[in-house]
Amino acid sequence: MSPVLPTLPTLPTPPHPLLLFSKRDNELTLPPPTETSDLQPHSKLTWKCRKVIKAHTTSINAVVISADNQTFATTSSDSSVSLWNIKTGKRLYTFFRYSQEVQTVALNTKTPILVSGDFEGKITTYNIDTKKHCQTFFASNSPISHKDSVFAVAISKDGKNLVSGSADKTIRLWELETGKLKRTFDGHTDKVWAVAWSQDGKTFASGSADKTIRSYF
Repeated sequence: MSPVLPTLPTLPTPPHPLLLFSKRDNELTLPPPTETSDLQPHSKLTWKCRKVIKAHTTSINAVVISADNQTFATTSSDSSVSLWNIKTGKRLYTFFRYSQEVQTVALNTKTPILVSGDFEGKITTYNIDTKKHCQTFFASNSPISHKDSVFAVAISKDGKNLVSGSADKTIRLWELETGKLKRTFDGHTDKVWAVAWSQDGKTFASGSADKTIRSYF
């Protein structure tokens, strides 16, 4: 008699995904809403390229989509961060307050705050509603946030904390509203390229050029 295989649980249908493809020819590929892709069941998605946006004058380094799926932000080696309408592909605003290329960007899900990290080692925040500069984070007795380029930033789900990773081999934990440095984490022996928070905000992780992942909780 053939063995009886266990019945696997039915997985929930994932929420409607939105994809943005960043290319080194300075363009963004954006699939706008269509009859087969906008808020339809996952099985009906066609994943066809619907729009290509000539976005920046040099390489696009990061793309992030807002929690309401209405806006996305891009960073570039042209020393700017831009906001875009995700349905139309129209540029809404560009922040130029940078002296060097911008490596990373994050959007707060709780408040209209954009956080960026640049090659100079600075973390900067903007209000995306007013388009005004909020603040630049400074480490103790330093005019910058990290001693070297900031390659990654991530905001906790409650919108209260920010974690950053840098070429200076450290991870830093910040209070997002005030920009106060709460703690610096050493241990990596090479550049920190990636950081991320858990959904409950109790754990964050980092990935480095030293080929290791570190988790903190």
